[in-house]
Amino acid sequence: MLVSVIIPMHNAENTIERLYTSLYRSNYKDLEIIFVDNASTDRSYEKVSYYQMIDPRVKVVKEEKLGVTYARRHGFQEATGEYVYFVDADDYVTPNGIADMAWAAEMENADIVRGHFYSLYDEDIKHALEICSMPLDFFGRQFDGPSKQSFQSQNIPMWCALYKKTLIKDHYFVNLQQGEDHLFNLYAYADAKIVVDIPTYVYIYIRHQNGLSMTSNLTDAYRLLNEYGKIAVNYAEKGILESHQVQLEKRIIQNYLMLYSVEYRTALRNLFDVYALGINQKRMQDIYEILKAFKPYSNPLIREDVSDCEMLMLANIPCETEYQEVREKQLTLK
Repeated sequence: MLVSVIIPMHNAENTIERLYTSLYRSNYKDLEIIFVDNASTDRSYEKVSYYQMIDPRVKVVKEEKLGVTYARRHGFQEATGEYVYFVDADDYVTPNGIADMAWAAEMENADIVRGHFYSLYDEDIKHALEICSMPLDFFGRQFDGPSKQSFQSQNIPMWCALYKKTLIKDHYFVNLQQGEDHLFNLYAYADAKIVVDIPTYVYIYIRHQNGLSMTSNLTDAYRLLNEYGKIAVNYAEKGILESHQVQLEKRIIQNYLMLYSVEYRTALRNLFDVYALGINQKRMQDIYEILKAFKPYSNPLIREDVSDCEMLMLANIPCETEYQEVREKQLTLK
């Protein structure tokens, strides 16, 4: 069974070799490796062109529109595999990850197969691979369409999952600076009939500073809200909005809290840049107004624990009397 590995890259000449090496050493050999050069100005394209010369499984394409979504879509359009796997240009795949996901996909005829990832904060890849070789003890399946269980755990990164190519539609690819992978999964899990979880580390995520996803141009809060509105319409057309509304609202709230946290940390770095700080403050206020409209902390059905409320306090959202009362109340809910 052919698996198409799609790799968007932008100025990745310092990391692309280690990713390709991990794919070359993968125990699963029936791969189509698609590098999508996304307007790089370094030697990334030359490097992957060399891999194409020495490895017949490698395909190299160019995408001139800057953005990870454009690159992923272009790679998907070029893919010929039965399943597709989206990975980043500066990380690693584990030796057994793709093989275990492909095996589960074939055995269960799965629409989505999900594995686990390990975050690496340094360059000790040998230690990370040792940890990732340890077996986990969970194998799960969900059948018969979208379930609350699969929905609640769908917020995993795209590079932790293998997707059946026929599942994916063009509207899954939403061009945003942050959160585009979460929107992709919200669409995908609504259409998936069989989702499988495997007890395998499939990916090693490297904490980094450069790349397509690291940008100072953060997602506009209202544009993101508009995209969530499209998803709500999509769910309503499928007849699943009512049964999944609480889970969808919780996912939206969590993503906005994450976006607010990023804006807040960026604002701290911009304390001496009046113009940039003003942009951060405006975006933080937009996010705050959207969260107020949702009134998430007055609905205990949306909350399963206090972590989001604690994050809200840490993010230092302005304290209005009404919200302060709600926060104090909800912190006592179990």
